[in-house]
Amino acid sequence: MPPSISREDLAWVTGLYEGEGCCSVRVHKPDGGYYPGPAIQINMTDEDILRRAQEITGMGSVTGPRARPPHKPLWTWSIGAFEQVQALIAMMWPMLGIRRKLQAKAALAVAKEARRNYRTPYAIQYFGKRHRDLDTEELREYQKLRKAAHRATCNVKGCRR
Repeated sequence: MPPSISREDLAWVTGLYEGEGCCSVRVHKPDGGYYPGPAIQINMTDEDILRRAQEITGMGSVTGPRARPPHKPLWTWSIGAFEQVQALIAMMWPMLGIRRKLQAKAALAVAKEARRNYRTPYAIQYFGKRHRDLDTEELREYQKLRKAAHRATCNVKGCRR
């Protein structure tokens, strides 16, 4: 984020977010695994407004246009990096309404819990590459590791997997 963001610019971004945006939980796919993370997103037909918000904050990306005949094309400004979402919410916090505060608080709580519980996939953890990129010998070893992990955590009586 630019260090010289003015209070007026921050208030403008906050107003845009209050009126058009949302903070939600989105599933990210780092390293071949899945985990939920927070995301801020604003959809609208005015590209210039979204580009200004991105320029002011120095965060996220603007994508589009997405065709929606007979409607005008839709543009999206989204921020998906945990640290950026957390930073922007913290800056806007004093100016946010109760509804947006609750929405952001819930999304960040889910993301923090997911980060705490996130486990790097076995293939990457043990072989440094994705499951689909393993050679035959590595695949056999990977399957043994998966079975051993399943046996250690399975609570189903009589499971022979």
